[in-house]
Amino acid sequence: MTIFVNILRQSSKSLPAPMRQQLKYVLFQASFLRESLFNDWRWRRVTEDIPLPPPKLRHRVHGAADAQSFLTIGRETAQTLKKALKLNHQDISTFEDVLDFGCGCARVLRWFKDYSGPTHFYGCDIDEEAISYSQQALPFACFQVTKPLAPLPYPDEKFDLVSGISVLTHLNEDHQFFYLKELHRITKPGGTVFLSTNGDYVQHLYLSSDELGELKRNGILFKRSSQGPFKLDGLPEFYQDTFHMREYILDKWSKFFKILLISERGLNNHQDLVMLQKPEKSNNLLN
Repeated sequence: MTIFVNILRQSSKSLPAPMRQQLKYVLFQASFLRESLFNDWRWRRVTEDIPLPPPKLRHRVHGAADAQSFLTIGRETAQTLKKALKLNHQDISTFEDVLDFGCGCARVLRWFKDYSGPTHFYGCDIDEEAISYSQQALPFACFQVTKPLAPLPYPDEKFDLVSGISVLTHLNEDHQFFYLKELHRITKPGGTVFLSTNGDYVQHLYLSSDELGELKRNGILFKRSSQGPFKLDGLPEFYQDTFHMREYILDKWSKFFKILLISERGLNNHQDLVMLQKPEKSNNLLN
């Protein structure tokens, strides 16, 4: 099947644009079928306690449908967060409530199962399909569907720890400020927040020289990478690609949180990892 798909890919280059897009959609769906039929069985024994999400949900959270990268990157991300907490003399087992903000199909949260009990885990996302899967596959955590630009369904100062991996990397500045304020609201004083960004390394992989110049001038760049029929991930049109300068984070995000760490390529040697802390006293800039 892989050979057949590659032949179709090569032949599509000579087709008119509308037909190329139709073929692209067919190949996109075929890749999910290929993973389900020929590859997922290899990983069922490894994941027998928590079943794998379907390929299309895996693709939404990290741009690839294969089970191996889904599991590997999720596990490595969880390990990175644990190590960062230890550097700050914290341990997730001491926390009461932990939220995975923008959890998708629980790529990261599945690796915290052994901590459930004294620690209560929560996940939220606008993706109803992903939340439906997570509710069935991970009964140790509580999952909720959220609406875009709506208050998160949690009381003030609830969480000891919040992680938002590859979330603000897809939202424009207005959306980001809304959610930074919400994360501030639901985090306990002294609580920790992890967010990831597309830093210098990712910027030079994906941006043109003109786009890099715009990013340097403004500190942030929101790039519409795919729209309309070209957007195949099943996510809303506002979900695109965002890039941050380090100086922008230090300036803008410090109005919401104390910035403890910006680790370049600290997340899977790709995205930057930002570790934040909610001040013990309320930040007057938010009032």
